[in-house]
Amino acid sequence: MPGATRSRPHRRDIQGLRAVAVGLVVLDHAGWLPGGFLGVDVFFVLSGFLITGLLLAELERSGTISLRDFYARRARRILPAATLVALATLLGSVLVLGDVRTAEVTRDVVLVALFAINWDLAAQGADYFAQGADQSPFQHYWSLAVEEQFYLGWPLLVLGAALLATRLRGRGVRRSPALGLLVTAVVAISLAWSVSLTASTPEAAYFTTTTRVWELAAGAGLALLVPRLAALPAGLRTAAGWVGLAGLGLSLWVIDDTSAFPGVVALLPVGATCLLVAAGTPGSEAGPGRFAAGRLLGVAPLQWLGDRSYSLYLWHWPVLVLAEARLGREPTLLELVGAIGLAVLATMLTHTLVEVPFHTGRLRPARLVALAWWPASVAVLVTSVVVVGVNGPDLDQESEYFARVERAERASGKDFPTATRQPRRDLREAVERADEPVADELEPPLSELRGDTFHRTVDNRCYARSSDQTSHDVCTVGAHDGQDLDDVVVIGDSHAGMFLPAFDQIGQARGWRVHHLVKTGCTLADSPSLSREDCTQWREWAFDEVDDLAPDVVVMSTMAQDDFGEQWVAGMRRSAERLQASGADVVVLGETPWLDREEDLVACLDTEGATPADCEMSLDPEVTRILEAQEELSDELGLGFVNPLPWLCREERCPTVVDDQVVYYFRGHLTVTFVHRLARALNQKLRTELDRIARS
Repeated sequence: MPGATRSRPHRRDIQGLRAVAVGLVVLDHAGWLPGGFLGVDVFFVLSGFLITGLLLAELERSGTISLRDFYARRARRILPAATLVALATLLGSVLVLGDVRTAEVTRDVVLVALFAINWDLAAQGADYFAQGADQSPFQHYWSLAVEEQFYLGWPLLVLGAALLATRLRGRGVRRSPALGLLVTAVVAISLAWSVSLTASTPEAAYFTTTTRVWELAAGAGLALLVPRLAALPAGLRTAAGWVGLAGLGLSLWVIDDTSAFPGVVALLPVGATCLLVAAGTPGSEAGPGRFAAGRLLGVAPLQWLGDRSYSLYLWHWPVLVLAEARLGREPTLLELVGAIGLAVLATMLTHTLVEVPFHTGRLRPARLVALAWWPASVAVLVTSVVVVGVNGPDLDQESEYFARVERAERASGKDFPTATRQPRRDLREAVERADEPVADELEPPLSELRGDTFHRTVDNRCYARSSDQTSHDVCTVGAHDGQDLDDVVVIGDSHAGMFLPAFDQIGQARGWRVHHLVKTGCTLADSPSLSREDCTQWREWAFDEVDDLAPDVVVMSTMAQDDFGEQWVAGMRRSAERLQASGADVVVLGETPWLDREEDLVACLDTEGATPADCEMSLDPEVTRILEAQEELSDELGLGFVNPLPWLCREERCPTVVDDQVVYYFRGHLTVTFVHRLARALNQKLRTELDRIARS
């Protein structure tokens, strides 16, 4: 985040680096530069360097650090623009996103005010690299939260280390080595934790302060070394600058959204930025050398953009997200340029009318007033959320929806209380009525759609979802009582998991004790080239569990969208043969269509005047090819095969709403509500396939 206070003397190379950093982030979020997210890491190093330089200068000048002055400076620099953009973004959300999406993002406003949104994103396992209108327009505040949390504690640590060194001066302890030891400890501990958490839970590692603080501390370490860096030969510093610039370019080339980031990979952009900062350290010579990289970074356009980098960082993301939501599709190149132009215009106004006046100009508040900015900002933002909430949907009432549905299902006493008897007829009617307005009351309500997943019906200990899990408790659904139960195993990824609510009802109706072995995000295809190591280990564990359970039936299901090809088919053949070796009858539950709409489904259905036809999707030909390959493999090995496509698509049209029930919640994943609707049809098809296997 470019919210650091400028040090003295003014470093044109650092302003240039700020411009480069914000430019990279904007290009990344526009979809034009996959590695541009590394601009945030550049900001972290710069902020650590600049803030620590200010602290060291105050220590040198007065022998102490005024915490009140420090926090007042931060408040003047950060809060006016951050509060303004948050309020504007909330207003834009109300106008563009609709009631449901606005209600979902209002809680983010409170987290922004408290500088805690990064921890919430980490807890959610949010995907930073996902793009589109379904992303929170406040998500980019995560890096500002990281920096402000760092600034909350860093002056205390620096002051504490300095005072301790002063007290122990008689024992030979000096201030600089003490501070160096502090920086080294923070870098070492945080980097080690970053590497560890990135390997196990990369989504959380991306956002957490503890995995990022080493980058700011690396900049702090440079601030400690300024006197020594200034004494280095000018030629050496010039060489370091170009090596750093090349390293930053290399980072953009080799690091993208598939990299295990931050972790050890972050050493490359952080190290490159450190070299650039070190290279620009003023020595005895006047200004950067003729061939120094600092001259390139000091050009006027980069200086202009660097001065406004903070405001541009704040504005660009909500403008892009809300623009895509307003369009209802992915923006064209011209529309993206227009959106970025709008963000630049807002940046210029904010810089001129808010940033400069409150930071150093005529509106600069006194220290006590500045210190009151944060609670005032929190109060303003929380009040705005309350006002929006009063006029929005009653989410607390709707949160009882699933509990009410489950009570009604249990009270019915029926085997398949909400299942349809004629899914194909329902599908035909949905296509025929697709031009009628979306019903006012959908099942589930749109405010609950993202929660209508199998995860709410299955205990977390009963399936694996993170890369450090290679096993889990073997749990059951369906029938639990009686001596003559058949043992059934459902095995696969989240596609297998999403059908568990149906298997629960099928098991109760047929006397099946259904054991489930599920690891989300891991293909069931036995192909090392398609699997992470943890997926391979989990799959071998699951196969061994099947052998131990000795089930009567195994149902295997896995998503093929990202992996389909000859290797996937060969891997599925090996897995099927491995499961057949257990002595069970094996049934393949086939691929479902993919919800690959450019527009978020909730936003589409929540649009005033929308029809189901506006929000439906076309059948991807790849889905048909996958189903054909699954059927051919089933015929070859004597497996059962369930093709769900006739229940979901008609004449290549795949409705997202059938009989006022929402079909999907994410990609090719069906809602629990709709899976319950298909339970009877799935039961009948399984009966047919198992009878066919028995006759063969």
